[in-house]
Amino acid sequence: MDVREARLKEEFAAEYPGIPPEVWIPVAELARKLVERHRSGRKAGRFTRTFDPTHFEFRGGASERRPRGSRTRTTDRKHPQRKKLGDSEGPRLES
Repeated sequence: MDVREARLKEEFAAEYPGIPPEVWIPVAELARKLVERHRSGRKAGRFTRTFDPTHFEFRGGASERRPRGSRTRTTDRKHPQRKKLGDSEGPRLES
């Protein structure tokens, strides 16, 4: 399996101090840097989005497609709850 990599686009470099623009880095390393950036910002009273994926380019990773419904994060539920027919939020409309 190839290592998934990302690089920060030059025009967004000012928004991500500590992440060099136009340099390919493993996404695992990028993730650690982004999480640390987010945590230190929260400690300083700044609440920002972790990152915008459109600010980066990505390459590599697994070439085969994942099976539908596969978990990509450890926090994903094994089987998402499905709404039952007739379950909805808000008032029920009579027809």
